[in-house]
Amino acid sequence: MVNRMAASLLLSLSILPFMAGCGGSANVKVTEVAKSKPGLNGGIAFPIPENQGHAELVVERAKPGQPVVVAIYLLDETATKPNPKSATSIKANFLLPIDAEPQAVSFSAKPKTGGKPTVGQRFASAPGPFDFDELKGEILITIEGKDYTVPFAFR
Repeated sequence: MVNRMAASLLLSLSILPFMAGCGGSANVKVTEVAKSKPGLNGGIAFPIPENQGHAELVVERAKPGQPVVVAIYLLDETATKPNPKSATSIKANFLLPIDAEPQAVSFSAKPKTGGKPTVGQRFASAPGPFDFDELKGEILITIEGKDYTVPFAFR
């Protein structure tokens, strides 16, 4: 009986490295990922600290195989309407499976042209290699002169 338990324990411990995930990315230096909600523009809305609203992250694909744009829409505290407060700066640190270190990404205010109408102030990145099954990191937002950090992760 003891030999069976020891063998089971040894087998369990030997498969732990395989259960840890794909191993293709480094750890994000984010200690807590906020609870998210479905956004209004097809993405995931993450709460901005101190009830400053939500930042909805959307990966916008133009055509398969082309670089994608990441857009961030500012929504209110309930994530159901545009945020009445305006951001003056948005940046992000993305941890991509192809990079060992987080990649700094800048965003600029750019309304979307064509397609369905969008909700909330839109900030967009330059086209880049952001088309992955998993995206994680942190969004750095300045609203009314105050900086906020919004950790995020989604699949």
